[in-house]
Amino acid sequence: MEKEKTKSMSITSRAWRDSWQWLLNTKLGWILAFVVGGAMGGIFVGNSILERGLAGLAGAIIGVILLLGIVFIIYLISTPSRLRKENRRKFIETNASYVPKIIGNPTKQKYTEILEILESIVKIENEVTDNVAGMHKFTNNEIKIIQKKFNQQTNISSLPLSEATKIYLAGHVHKKINQVISQLGLQIMGDTPTENQIEFLIKSRSVLDECDVGLSKRLKNSNEYTELLKKFTVKVPEISNDTPDWIILLLIVPSGVNSVYLLWSSLKPEYQKLFYKNSVSPVPPDFKSQRESGINELVNYAKNSIEKV
Repeated sequence: MEKEKTKSMSITSRAWRDSWQWLLNTKLGWILAFVVGGAMGGIFVGNSILERGLAGLAGAIIGVILLLGIVFIIYLISTPSRLRKENRRKFIETNASYVPKIIGNPTKQKYTEILEILESIVKIENEVTDNVAGMHKFTNNEIKIIQKKFNQQTNISSLPLSEATKIYLAGHVHKKINQVISQLGLQIMGDTPTENQIEFLIKSRSVLDECDVGLSKRLKNSNEYTELLKKFTVKVPEISNDTPDWIILLLIVPSGVNSVYLLWSSLKPEYQKLFYKNSVSPVPPDFKSQRESGINELVNYAKNSIEKV
């Protein structure tokens, strides 16, 4: 009984949707309904011009409603047959080959292999980050160069150390950071990265790579990493609108976060303390566990997306 009720609702909703779509895409239907309904109302109802005008408008509206009703009835009659044809076509396309039964879903299998490659890529990126973090400390001149590059990439002016120290001592650090975030349009809300956040991570990663502190220079020396990239390129020749979002997230977020951490670890203590209160940094001790937790969320999201294919 419940199944029949659901089927009936499906037919009705599909017929109604198709009726509206037809009416919205058919200029002739609107014109006929308005002209016929308006003419009938305006000619036969009312004595004054105002009364005839109102009657014409009402007639036009009624004409549209009647036209929609007629089209809906036609679609309601034809929809069951159309749905059967569509379902039959889907059934044939899905079951035409023995591939899914013997080998499995090719698309799902392909994405599972891509996910395994990406997990291996991220693992190497994490290992390299952990091995080199803190090995280099920026000089004041290098920090000025990085500030300039960040300014060029993000259009946000970087503060000199003297000005940053004043803001820190006045207790306005978090207010200033929130202003910068607002200016960048990062809109940090929830667990799903926005396009602005992703763009910011790419730009941050690029700045550090240019200054030889990022991951790219070190990853070039890893034969294992290079081989994984080659395998990935075979599976995903190019990034396009059809590329699942979880692939893009796993390519960008872990390496972007690692790059920001490498920047942090390369700062001298007097610069680091500008980002936290009471001279106690929450970043280094928690970084690895937070990074692992974030990556696990991305991997689970990817697995759920693959299951829905």
